[in-house]
Amino acid sequence: MACFRHQHHLAQRLLMHETWRHSFLRHLEEAAAGLPSDLAGLEGDPARLHRMVGCLSLLGPPVLGAYPGARVRVARETGAEEGRLLGPAPVPRLPRDGSQEKQAHEQYWCGCRGVEDALMVVLESNPEGLEVVRRDDVTLEHEDLDASVVEALSARDHKGQGESFLAAAAALVQPLLHVDHTDGTPQYLPRTLERDEERVLESRHPYQENASLYWPLEFPNAEEIVVEFDAQCRTEQECDFVCFYKDSSHTSTWGEPKYHGRDMANWPSREGRPHLVIPADRCIVHFRSDSSDQDWGFRITARARSQTVEYPPPVPPSKRTMLAALVRYWTLRTMAALLESPGAEPSPAMVAAAPQLVDIAVDHSCAVVSSPGAAGPSKPVQFESKHPYDNSSDSYTPVVIKGARKLLVSFDPMTKSERNCDYMVLYRDDTHSSFWGESKYTGGKDGSECNWPGMKGRPPLEIEANHFVIHWHTDGSVNDWGWRMFVTPIMSMGSLFLGDPLRLEAQVAEMNVLVSEGPLPQKAPKNLADFPVQRRPDPGGQAGPPSSSSSVSGAEARAPPPGPGALAPPLGDAATAELVQIQARGLGRGPITYMSCIQATTPRREASDDAAAVGPELPVDAVVGVEKRSPEWIYGQALAGNLPKAWFRLGREGSGGGMWFKELPALAEEVIPVPVASDKEGGGSRDAGSQEDPDEAGDQLPGQRHKRAMDSCSESSEAATHCEVVAPGSAVRGRCETLTSSLASGFAAASTQLATRGLIEMLKRWPAAQPLSIASLGGADKLTAFVAHCFRTKTGVHTLRSKLGEFLRHPKTGGEVATALRLFCRRQLVSAALVRRLQPVKRAVKSEVQSEHPYRDNTDRWYTISFPGARYIELVFDPRTAMENGCDHVTVWKGVGAREQQVGPRLTGQSPEVCYPIPPRPPLRVEGDCCELHFVTDSSNTDWGWKATAFGVMSEPSKAELQAYREFRRDNSSDMKLCHYVLGILVGHLDDPIVAEAMFNA
Repeated sequence: MACFRHQHHLAQRLLMHETWRHSFLRHLEEAAAGLPSDLAGLEGDPARLHRMVGCLSLLGPPVLGAYPGARVRVARETGAEEGRLLGPAPVPRLPRDGSQEKQAHEQYWCGCRGVEDALMVVLESNPEGLEVVRRDDVTLEHEDLDASVVEALSARDHKGQGESFLAAAAALVQPLLHVDHTDGTPQYLPRTLERDEERVLESRHPYQENASLYWPLEFPNAEEIVVEFDAQCRTEQECDFVCFYKDSSHTSTWGEPKYHGRDMANWPSREGRPHLVIPADRCIVHFRSDSSDQDWGFRITARARSQTVEYPPPVPPSKRTMLAALVRYWTLRTMAALLESPGAEPSPAMVAAAPQLVDIAVDHSCAVVSSPGAAGPSKPVQFESKHPYDNSSDSYTPVVIKGARKLLVSFDPMTKSERNCDYMVLYRDDTHSSFWGESKYTGGKDGSECNWPGMKGRPPLEIEANHFVIHWHTDGSVNDWGWRMFVTPIMSMGSLFLGDPLRLEAQVAEMNVLVSEGPLPQKAPKNLADFPVQRRPDPGGQAGPPSSSSSVSGAEARAPPPGPGALAPPLGDAATAELVQIQARGLGRGPITYMSCIQATTPRREASDDAAAVGPELPVDAVVGVEKRSPEWIYGQALAGNLPKAWFRLGREGSGGGMWFKELPALAEEVIPVPVASDKEGGGSRDAGSQEDPDEAGDQLPGQRHKRAMDSCSESSEAATHCEVVAPGSAVRGRCETLTSSLASGFAAASTQLATRGLIEMLKRWPAAQPLSIASLGGADKLTAFVAHCFRTKTGVHTLRSKLGEFLRHPKTGGEVATALRLFCRRQLVSAALVRRLQPVKRAVKSEVQSEHPYRDNTDRWYTISFPGARYIELVFDPRTAMENGCDHVTVWKGVGAREQQVGPRLTGQSPEVCYPIPPRPPLRVEGDCCELHFVTDSSNTDWGWKATAFGVMSEPSKAELQAYREFRRDNSSDMKLCHYVLGILVGHLDDPIVAEAMFNA
């Protein structure tokens, strides 16, 4: 690379002479004319193709990379200094003498060990000396075309026709943008594998005393798990048992709360009882025993039909595709460099290429995406202490998972330790100088506060590395169960630096060198016959930008998710339909506070003159929310199911008609939005404020703000000027066997960024002799697509706002542009309205129960919660809840009167972080339509008390409805921040009669 840079510099100097420029143009013209045959592969001349790439490289700056002689910037305490890179260097040794120098050395080189962590540079302030500095303090400097070279090449003397050399070169380069880059090789899709699986879980025979064991049982995407119990299962009645928890909260169970016993046992699969059927694909099996009277134990066989998704291995692109991608990348790099060079003006050939640049900027179809299966989480690795743990322990355990890009750390819900005395620290490396997460993870003993990740609603700890060190420390007294850690690696091939153009350029250059000079070419995988095939676009086809049409027809509107009734009619003609009428039954209805509620006691009904308005026959115990009432009739809606509002006739003594009801307390219905996670294809309404305001980002390119503090002289620069010096080989880490596919992805990503940069620079310097019109960018569709692309990538938004203003002020195109932007915003608003309107919801009734505030001593009280007809109850506690820890508590019991099955842990303590179901922690779920809360206090020390809101869930969306909504949201995605940005531009020009006419009178 250093030799290439030197040759590149000399060749550019030769171009300053007219004779060499003419020869250069002849070579470029010959290479461009022979491009079709060169790309054909066999009959072409490879040397001619290489000559063309060489010519293109001479029209731009040197390739960015960490090679000897590269220009760098080094961060100092006093500011940034420029210099040249020589290469990697070992970390200097620790000084032997001088405690102050030793301390400074340790502080500066903390965490640096290998050759990759240090670089040798020559600074301009000291050209005679060499310095070794940390890699993190060094950034690569972007080098523009030399000003003298640009001045010489811009001289209008080419062939005596008054045309500059750059204009002539651009005329030859512009057709290269039309090179077909699509790949005609098959694209293999993931396949779903179904297989019958069987797993056996069992205790010891006989089992040990004081056991508390948990086994996760999972069959991916299975509809149900069938659990068969062995005929020998025997345990001590009531005391030793097996249960099946629904999730890691250990609050709700599948089946009975306990399976146990000898002669009076309740084991499934015995004495004519059916197998236990779990309608889910996972659960947690728990076995518990006390300190006496053991028996044979248990053995279960779990069977399910699981579904797993297998991703095909990456298929290398064809040779022709790689060559076309190479040519297009260098063409765009050359155009961007020429447009960004000081003093250079866009030539007519460059201006004519604007529509092609828009297509490339917004088209991502050419990217070769690696298998997504390689980027998902793998099976967790387990680490744990003794149970209970030992006193006076001080251990260090390194954790390394090679190939992982991130580690997720969570802990078993059983994890407990003496707070602050026995703790864990997760160090970043062997120096034990810095740590991940909090300084200590500890607590949980006797209900004390704890901060273990992944427990009690806390998220897992994310470690952005593939290694860390576990430090476990205990004191000399008091212990508990200990800890069990689950480390889930997120495996991924080395990622492209899509957010940083300069790092991406350096990465592509490194991969290109390795493909040319490194390992053997990537081979096509052989095990592809069983994967479904989707053909890529035909080479002759044009892959267009994402749809951003200026008209919305009924055929374009995606079908909304299936559900009760017609959810949404077609959108209709966008030019005339200003409002969208959404007829929804059961969805989109707001909460209602009923004047009272009644419960059916008989299933009879009475006919009426208006049979359509009379409610259907209701089952016994059905609950109706009453909105209107007369002496003989009530009007309301059944809270369970999806029935419409109707009239119900009241039964009377001595009358044979009507329905009999009993009065219930008034209930307020709640509409609870159901969170629907986005699938991998993205989508949804991006209006939650997750994006940075592009107006604040200015015209900075992706990654431009990186290490901005080091840049003391280019605050107003609108192009990225430097990037990190990454470790050697980072571009291909995890990609050695898919290098060709990765390079194709790099070319595609870099081409998109270069086209965007080039077009923004072209708009800034648009020639005055060529009026800027909407046709200059290829029409309204391409204009709105490019606006959306620049906004979402935060690229050139100030420039774009200014140029859109010119479009709107233009007398010939102002109305057309205003109409296109208005319809674009309308489509965004309609999509957002539909997505929000049709969001699946739970329908529930709620009530509140609470103690006195503060509560009294010596309390022993039961509170009953009942929602007849509810599927289940969710309990949410007030954040102010506080009770004396261990002495005053609330327990939740399923059902009323039986008091046999406790739900969840005993709720006690003074901190909401202890155990209370307070958001963002999930609610405490009770299966059934009633439950009891038992509140007990001792004779001393009171506090604020507690308050619980109970939701009786009457209906909720099915899995099919959730999936349909997810697909609907993906297909109707919107961006409210983008809409606000475009509307702001339109509003700023309402004083223009043309814009006002397009906005209000169209």
